[in-house]
Amino acid sequence: VKMWISYYGEDFTEKLCIANGEKPSVTICMNTLKTDMEGLKESLEKDGVLFEDGVILKNSLRISKVSDMSSLSAFKKGYFHVQDESSSLAVNILSPKKGENNLDVCASPGGKTVLMAEIMENEGSITARDIFDHRLQLIDDTAKRLGIDIIKTENFDAAELNEKDIEKYDRVLLDAPCSGFGLMRKKADIRLTKNGNDIDSLIKIQRQMLSTVWQYVKKGGILVYSTCTVSKKENQKNIEWFIENFPFETVDISEYVKNISLPNSKNGYIQLFTNVHKTDGFFIAKLRRKE
Repeated sequence: VKMWISYYGEDFTEKLCIANGEKPSVTICMNTLKTDMEGLKESLEKDGVLFEDGVILKNSLRISKVSDMSSLSAFKKGYFHVQDESSSLAVNILSPKKGENNLDVCASPGGKTVLMAEIMENEGSITARDIFDHRLQLIDDTAKRLGIDIIKTENFDAAELNEKDIEKYDRVLLDAPCSGFGLMRKKADIRLTKNGNDIDSLIKIQRQMLSTVWQYVKKGGILVYSTCTVSKKENQKNIEWFIENFPFETVDISEYVKNISLPNSKNGYIQLFTNVHKTDGFFIAKLRRKE
């Protein structure tokens, strides 16, 4: 709270804390490979699910009156996967293209990875990495349910350099390990388990990953860095440090957020707040490797 007051002032911090105590809605992302919004809504209505349109993205719905997601007909048919709009927005800003060779270096549980594949119309190649096999299996299972076959999962630490991958990928997504302060609505224990020392140790990991994965991006290619936190040290400060030390420039992302107020989008990054945008607290930066 002291950190947020120093960043944003007392009034904003109070509203943020109140929003962090509210019950979150469940947000789902439509699978464009299998249905359209009309078909998804019709299926949900038949199962008695209440829903409303997403605030930011046209392919998202916020649903309620659901006790068992896996029992829904739309779930079994692969019409959607569960994903907050903030997380979906990171993939929209990455803007993967059909036929590309792309990499998700911290992919679990796989929501961003499968959305990448859907936007790519299941054409091209996506490598999805994590350090736990059981979490990679989650990605494989979700991809199979959604009818996606361009994802290859690998057990690999994003902080370690894979020489074979240098300048191999068109686009790389780094959704970095972070303090998680944007998820307090969903993970209340964060209030008890995180402190300032944790942030400092995480910054070292984040910068180690950035120092490694930029090398995988082709010249002229795109790197998106994202976190689910509201901490300037882990977000804006990391991007400022990265730009100073590596051959990248920020990319104007205002076209992706035309319907919401995000003042820094022209500078290549945005910070979403639970109290303002009704999403998880989330940071997204888009960077292009210089030719």
